[in-house]
Amino acid sequence: MDRRAFRGRIFDADNHLYETEDAFTRHLPAQYEGVFKYVQVHGRTKIAVNNVISEYIPNPTFEVVGRPGSLADYFGGNNSEGRTPREIIGEPMRSVDAFRSPGARLALLTNSASTLRSCSPLWPASSRFTSRTILNSR
Repeated sequence: MDRRAFRGRIFDADNHLYETEDAFTRHLPAQYEGVFKYVQVHGRTKIAVNNVISEYIPNPTFEVVGRPGSLADYFGGNNSEGRTPREIIGEPMRSVDAFRSPGARLALLTNSASTLRSCSPLWPASSRFTSRTILNSR
């Protein structure tokens, strides 16, 4: 189906947490110890896999990230200017605890849901409330 023909609302149900620095190493079998390493390249942290720098994850620390919801228009097919994802993301932000910690995420969502529920009788049925709305409501 042509994405421009789709008229439904798009909802980001991914809502994943950013990985901690040990995510690539903590569950590896002993024989793979040292395969993944964090290294410094020109003052930036990169991942080396078998001693080869990987650019697959340009910022593997996730200390600075794109703002939640910043790519909604891009993935919704609203990019008639042909901007790159990086241009659309715009000004990045520092990660908050709720981006990495399940407990902090649950607290943020619980608190935000209570606030938003009082604003809308349609919560959670309304797709107007996204992670972007939740973080901007704080």
